[in-house]
Amino acid sequence: MNQLFLKTVKADFVRKVAVKVPEGVKNLKFNIKEVTISGKIEKFTEGILNVPFKIINVPAGITINTLNKKVQVTYIVGLSSFNKIDENSFQIECDYAMSALNRLGYLIPKVVRKASEIKSYKLIPNEIDFLIQN
Repeated sequence: MNQLFLKTVKADFVRKVAVKVPEGVKNLKFNIKEVTISGKIEKFTEGILNVPFKIINVPAGITINTLNKKVQVTYIVGLSSFNKIDENSFQIECDYAMSALNRLGYLIPKVVRKASEIKSYKLIPNEIDFLIQN
């Protein structure tokens, strides 16, 4: 049994390796001479959903209208979790106050909550045009 070095792992694995006892240690006893190390490999896949967004921090008396009511989310998830992901797996918000403070003529969608199984994501569009109604 040698040291375990793994590169480009493409399949599940189970390996036994020896426990290396530090030299010069006198007051410790080790009952275990070897350990089993295992890893489970999962394939990832890409999914696309249209997810509704919420506009927050809109002052009273102002109504914000947008042409689109949803953004497209492209995400990466483990194959075993793919069927668990739906539009409720994301919460997307646009902060009107931030856009107004920065004098932007658009809203910026931001993911504020996502399912833990999702490894990465991208939003399209990343700017949402809006109209103000009083």
